[in-house]
Amino acid sequence: MNIIKEKIIKMSKKEYSDLIKDLAHKQLFNINEEEQKIFEDSFKQTVYSFDSFEKINTDNIEPLNYPIENPYFYLRSDSEIIELNGKEWVDTQNHNNEGYVEVKYEK
Repeated sequence: MNIIKEKIIKMSKKEYSDLIKDLAHKQLFNINEEEQKIFEDSFKQTVYSFDSFEKINTDNIEPLNYPIENPYFYLRSDSEIIELNGKEWVDTQNHNNEGYVEVKYEK
């Protein structure tokens, strides 16, 4: 049994209701009582559905880095990058002032 489900089972109705309000608040949204009731039922259903995942046999299954196994993996072709050192870069600029590049600001 998962930890969240164990905690929910032990909660009183008020504690569970407060938990839902707190979760909504942490996600920065407000819910009215009708929406809260719907969310409480939905959340409880979701938590209880995790039991079915625990029953899945995952022996001898290697973990995937990506949810879909893709046999085709293409790398983009890179072009050579020519890097200039500081002096070379300054020398190629039109507005070179004693080793500084002047940036013209126009409104």
